[in-house]
Amino acid sequence: MQSPSDDFPRRSPLNPADAAKAMWIENFNKGPYTNSRMVEFLVTKIAKLHYADFLSNPKRIEKIKQKKLEKHTDFPFDALWNTKTGRCTAFALSTVDDLERSYDHDWDFKFYKLRNHRLARCEKTGVLIDSSSVPGAIVLREGKWERLEDQGWKYVNGKSKFEKRNGVVVRSYVTFSVLSRYDCATFTSSEARADHLEVAKRPDMLCLFRSFQSGRAQYHGLIRWDFSKKQLTLSETPDKHATKTVFIWSKNGTPHDEQECVKVLNGFINAHGGPWGFQQWHSGDIDGIHDRVWTAATKSWGYARVESR
Repeated sequence: MQSPSDDFPRRSPLNPADAAKAMWIENFNKGPYTNSRMVEFLVTKIAKLHYADFLSNPKRIEKIKQKKLEKHTDFPFDALWNTKTGRCTAFALSTVDDLERSYDHDWDFKFYKLRNHRLARCEKTGVLIDSSSVPGAIVLREGKWERLEDQGWKYVNGKSKFEKRNGVVVRSYVTFSVLSRYDCATFTSSEARADHLEVAKRPDMLCLFRSFQSGRAQYHGLIRWDFSKKQLTLSETPDKHATKTVFIWSKNGTPHDEQECVKVLNGFINAHGGPWGFQQWHSGDIDGIHDRVWTAATKSWGYARVESR
């Protein structure tokens, strides 16, 4: 198992496929799948709210329109993806950036939008950087199906076929909409900004721990804020039938109840955060964002207490 590292010296000259595989694994282990930084951006930068004001009416950010995002062209959007935390767009951008800085290969990555999913493919090597890939980075040659486990990719002249079987067969035959790196990184294109608008439509905040072990991507515990219900849910796995612990904020809670919740949360990360749980929790200010929301929740709703286990 590869341990996350914060150093990016020039690496030994691996072939492109092996270099991409190594960097994909390293970045996958470094940070969780999360929308925390996007939620904070929407609340504090776009809506210009304090968390206490946001929690009094979470639906406020549902009304954010694309035009309002377009006004923030001077915001350093790379702060939303260069911390190894985030969703598919952040993962593709940070992994490609690290590959180009760390390995002396003639890379030529293009970024693509596949409906609401984003990924990157190198035109010269066929390397595919897709955060949803179970085996990590793969080589996707043009015109050939690449099938691994329950997933399949095919790329032909800018058109993609993607399928995934996991209980239910899902097929997606769509065109890869090409995004320039600037558009993808700065969210100045309507396609890239859709990430933020999608988050705004349902402003829950989540953190899914993950790791790459035994040759495959694995997902562990899930922490999810449901602001409309004034609760935080800890799920041992991302499966909807997973064992859950729920914290509820109310005026009936006490400081002792809240201290117990903090202990339960730390125990959850230790037990269900995977091998890099606390490292991922402390990456990209995810824990800091969580603490700011928690403090505001206590101020607005009362103390947290364990509702169910």
